Amino acid sequence: MAVPHFEQCLSILKLLELHVYYPKKITREMALTVPGEVIARKDLNKTCNQPWFMLQNIIAGNYEGMSFAINTQTSVSESRGPETLLSNYLQGRKPTDSGCLVNPLDVLTSLFICCDDFLRQMLVEKLSNCQLGIPLLLPVIDATPQTSGVEMLSWATSTIRKQWKTASGQPVEQSMAVHPLPIVSALRIGRPRLSKSKILNETMNSKHDHFFHSKCTGGSVRKIVSNGIVELMWYLPVGSDRDSFPGAFGVMNLRGNAVNHSLQRTFLTKASSTAIIFCQRDMSNKEEIYSITSRNDQHSHLILVFDENPNEEWFKTLEHVLPAYKNEGKQVHVLTDNYTNNVADKVREAINMCMSNDFADQTTSKSLEDCEIIASHADIRIDEKDYGDNYECKLKAVDLLVCLQAEHDKDKHLPLQAISRKIALKTYEQIDMKFKDMSTESYIYKMDSEIMDLRKKQSDLWKDKSEMIMVKKFLESVAFTSLGRSYFYNWMGTMLDRHSIHNLQLIRENKPTSMNNSEIVEEFQRKLSNASLGLEHLNREIAQIYEMASELSRMESDIQTFPEIAAHMLIDGQPLEIMDGDATYVPTTWLKAVFNCLKARIGNKKLFVLSVVGVQGSGKSTMLNTMFGLKFAVGAGRCTRGAFAQLVPLDEDLKKKYKSDYIMVIDTEGLCAPEFAGIDDNNKRDNKLATFIIALADCTIINVMADNQAGIQDILQIAVYALMKMESTNIKPSCIFVHQCKGDLLTSEKNITSDFHLKKVLDKSTRIAADIQKTSFKSFEEVISFQPEKHVVYIPNLWQEHPPMATTNPEYIRNVLELRNLAFSVMGGHSNSIDEFSFKFTGVSKAVLYEEFAFSFIHAVEIHSYNGLENEYIDASRDFRRTCMSNQHAFVNACKNMSAAKIKEEGTQILEVYTRKLDKCSEILRNRMKEYICKNPKAAQWEARINSRLYELILEMRKTLRKEFEIVKQAVIWKTKIEKGYLQEIYQKSGELAKKLRADGTSESELETEFNRCWEEWINNTPKLTELIDIETTLEGILRKTGLDDKFLTQNILSMLTKKQNVDVSLDDVIENCSASKCDLRNIISNIQEMAIASIDDYRDKGSSCDESIIQDVVNVVYNVLQNP
Repeated sequence: MAVPHFEQCLSILKLLELHVYYPKKITREMALTVPGEVIARKDLNKTCNQPWFMLQNIIAGNYEGMSFAINTQTSVSESRGPETLLSNYLQGRKPTDSGCLVNPLDVLTSLFICCDDFLRQMLVEKLSNCQLGIPLLLPVIDATPQTSGVEMLSWATSTIRKQWKTASGQPVEQSMAVHPLPIVSALRIGRPRLSKSKILNETMNSKHDHFFHSKCTGGSVRKIVSNGIVELMWYLPVGSDRDSFPGAFGVMNLRGNAVNHSLQRTFLTKASSTAIIFCQRDMSNKEEIYSITSRNDQHSHLILVFDENPNEEWFKTLEHVLPAYKNEGKQVHVLTDNYTNNVADKVREAINMCMSNDFADQTTSKSLEDCEIIASHADIRIDEKDYGDNYECKLKAVDLLVCLQAEHDKDKHLPLQAISRKIALKTYEQIDMKFKDMSTESYIYKMDSEIMDLRKKQSDLWKDKSEMIMVKKFLESVAFTSLGRSYFYNWMGTMLDRHSIHNLQLIRENKPTSMNNSEIVEEFQRKLSNASLGLEHLNREIAQIYEMASELSRMESDIQTFPEIAAHMLIDGQPLEIMDGDATYVPTTWLKAVFNCLKARIGNKKLFVLSVVGVQGSGKSTMLNTMFGLKFAVGAGRCTRGAFAQLVPLDEDLKKKYKSDYIMVIDTEGLCAPEFAGIDDNNKRDNKLATFIIALADCTIINVMADNQAGIQDILQIAVYALMKMESTNIKPSCIFVHQCKGDLLTSEKNITSDFHLKKVLDKSTRIAADIQKTSFKSFEEVISFQPEKHVVYIPNLWQEHPPMATTNPEYIRNVLELRNLAFSVMGGHSNSIDEFSFKFTGVSKAVLYEEFAFSFIHAVEIHSYNGLENEYIDASRDFRRTCMSNQHAFVNACKNMSAAKIKEEGTQILEVYTRKLDKCSEILRNRMKEYICKNPKAAQWEARINSRLYELILEMRKTLRKEFEIVKQAVIWKTKIEKGYLQEIYQKSGELAKKLRADGTSESELETEFNRCWEEWINNTPKLTELIDIETTLEGILRKTGLDDKFLTQNILSMLTKKQNVDVSLDDVIENCSASKCDLRNIISNIQEMAIASIDDYRDKGSSCDESIIQDVVNVVYNVLQNP
């Protein structure tokens, strides 16, 4: 007696040991937990290993995991087929492992039945990326007929997007859930000799099996659970003559005999524009066949494919069918396998004829959302509507995006992060001390005030909320259940992706024909950036609200819950942004709060941090997605910007072995991005990002595309230099070099030579950086742990054939998984608790923030060249200033000895004489710098900058000379006026005061007090010769120009200039500015103070007031002692 379908399916689940997970009990977290033991093909004799083998391969993107066979002594043709095995199982007799034959398609279907919604969605994405058919309609297995039926995986397929090119070469990227395309359906009647799925694969003109078929490994085993599923895949053209079809379309493939699956058949007849029916020559059920092929059911072109010439009964049926098709303009093609021509070629030709108008006529096209409506009318259950939380969250996400459809200006909906970019610029400006024309304290206060003003603007926007409807609705998710939040965030990400894809496609279609003008390019890039909107932007906005509230001390109770949202999303598998890609800014306060919430949710677990850096387009995100089954953004328009983290759990064996609970995987935006080419701060952006990620991670994968190492080696040199300066963070990361290249390069000696050269360059740059930093490092691996013989990996290209129909290369998958094991090998002892990681994160962020200078350069050799040029400029400019000051003092003394009349007549002539002397000194200065640059050609790139500084310096000395002349001239004239006018007036006033006080009978003490008061008043009313200079600001400016911009020097020289006091200076303060040994430092400090104060006293003895020239001379004294202790 035949076993009922439910019992048969349940028996398959028991054979696979999946019954304990039925229904929907395999979660995404379970699937992504990194196992201690990977299941290999040799382990498949145990039937229970088969679903997990398939699952791990699908997650990794390896299509080979879809087909397997078991080493068995029992032939498929013998009596121990599936029916016997199932009967044995039902009767309580456990079959031997060697006899458990299950069709791989049944294994896949069983997996889907047992996976939860989130894992189903991930598996559908992975299968689609492998160009495999994805389950669209899935049988519902239930013992009760009333609750059994068919389910459409609408939620699971909602995130799929595809790229292709039209016949005109126009690139297209679309969400397949909403983009309508023609659909070709494929059914079979009876059991024809032809393999429907195999012919469909060949029709696509691909070497790849999109649909599993009987000729695949394991395909000859009878299908049980998978009968009735409808699989979906898409044909995607490349826009060239080699395309089999001129446009993109979907292909739906019904498994099993269509006669037995009426719901699926009804769905396909209404969804497809062309139906292909594979038929037996002999008819068995005339009524059913007529129902399938008649126009009462069909809304499409019809292609009948017979395994042999059809018999007479078929011709009678066709006589009834054909007129109805022709009357409505539909085509009918009858094809026969005559053993001479390839059936696939005939089917391909027939499809092209049927769909010649469908590619242009959108009325016959259907999106997945259109198919959902058809399924509902056909009494097919919809997965997203079957569970209340899911559908309600979809409606909320749709409601949230309504405002975007009316106005898709990202800055309008998310205004705080637009201001955050200005805050980031102000922060970097403050650290760089740019545009500083005041004292350090005043400058810092000014910049802090400007930043606080920007924060207040953010606060005002948040209070108003009229422009932040989108954020307000997003924050309502705090009140959702935990499962509701997960559905909502997933739907939000999906909807925002669809919105971005649609807008990006419109912008690309209207791309300017000429991109030669930089303004046009910038405007095009701005439109692309503004159109790209994802879940990370909403997270970024609430991060800015939190940071604003924290800095302004306006932390409200609802804002305190914001980090919980980000922590929930991180645990759910959503990426957490740890560096704002638009502002290159790290919101440290926000992220510390998120890490605290994460700790509250999962405990203070141990994290091993694995990151990746590499040039744009080198496949970093794809590699991490393959390695751990993650969902980092890939593809044009949604490429990674900034840095994002995801959590990957480890199984118990790995936890014990590596003393870690999770791997925190960090993905970064591509370096050397073409959209930033030509921008002044591009090097700084790349260097800062790479250093931040390398310093933050326990191990970093350096991803190199083919043998192109130039860009990455320059960035690594800067990273080494910066890490040396970031000694306070106490870190020594590890790195692995990965070369993604073509197969013929894997064993090439070129790569070995290239790696040797790379190590040589990095070692040299390390020594240069060590010399600059005065440290003892000699090799790259002393700064970043790296073993050349172990930590260099070669992996082949990702794709087989050419996208968009290309499949992932199984060899690439295997190599990436081996790379994962290599990363694990450096894991032991490197993990940190969440608290420790949060502390390290804060330290690294701060250290990177304050190393702005280093990040401006391309590599360490460039820093070395720049430092040499800078030192030469400082020495030359100091000598120039000293000579100018000497001439200036002689000029001033000559003017002081003149009378007022003479200085008016001859002063200008004397000024011209000394100006010519200054010009001669200027020429000597210019020639000196030219000679240095000629001898050091690597410094030539900064020649324009040096010439600009020389011009400013010479202009400054000219102004100073003229200013001194005007001051002396005024002093001589003022002195004459005082002697002739004001002095006589004061004598007169004092006499009058004395007479008045005597007449009043004032005592001596009162008389003295009153006289002193009046005297001070008279003197204050006397015209001043010059305005007092701001000594501190002038001093700081001179120290910066001299290369001694140091806080302790400013404080101590300022004290000597204003108070003439000795100040104790600690050894730690001065040691960085002096090359002498520690035992000599106190003598050096004492010597500095004595010489500087002697210089000041000398000016005081001459009656000079403090001016810039005097301050410069004091700084020169200090500089000379520090350079020659």
